[in-house]
Amino acid sequence: MRKPAYVYRHIGSDGETLYVGCTEHMPTRTGGHRKKPWWSDVAQVAFLGPFPRDVAQRLELLLIRRYEPANNVFGTRRMRYANRDNQPTPETSFHQARSA
Repeated sequence: MRKPAYVYRHIGSDGETLYVGCTEHMPTRTGGHRKKPWWSDVAQVAFLGPFPRDVAQRLELLLIRRYEPANNVFGTRRMRYANRDNQPTPETSFHQARSA
């Protein structure tokens, strides 16, 4: 059985959602984001959970679609332009895309 997962938002000082993600281990995932060029803009990290992994993944996609974070590609309208690299399109189901 998989570990429970958390959904998180990186929020800028102006309240803008910079990134939305899903993880089973917040400290490790946050460490990975610290290397991103946009990390210095993060003023707050908010998280929800724990949830079963499939629930967390659906919530992540809903939040990405709701906030359209500048640093997410998966789940946004920008995804259709990334398809040249054989990435899933927005029409691909969330489960199929995350399993790939």
